[in-house]
Amino acid sequence: MKQFKSLYNEFHILTYKIDDAYQISNIMHYLPNPDNNIAYRVENLSKYISGAELTDEEREIIAPAPEKDLIDPVEFDIGIFEEKEMK
Repeated sequence: MKQFKSLYNEFHILTYKIDDAYQISNIMHYLPNPDNNIAYRVENLSKYISGAELTDEEREIIAPAPEKDLIDPVEFDIGIFEEKEMK
């Protein structure tokens, strides 16, 4: 683990939402702060989404069936700092 940590000095989180047609509809970039375990929004990347169709294999990767194990930020004690909280 020490060798792995020495290779990187930043950790970024990319999140996305899937619409009813199983297409990516929103992409957000967050940077977590290890001091307070809050991920701060860096940028909304949704403007870079283009109209590409997904294959069934790609769809299974980005929108797995609910019975599969999904990673939830709460499991890692990471909070998301939303823009409205900054006001």
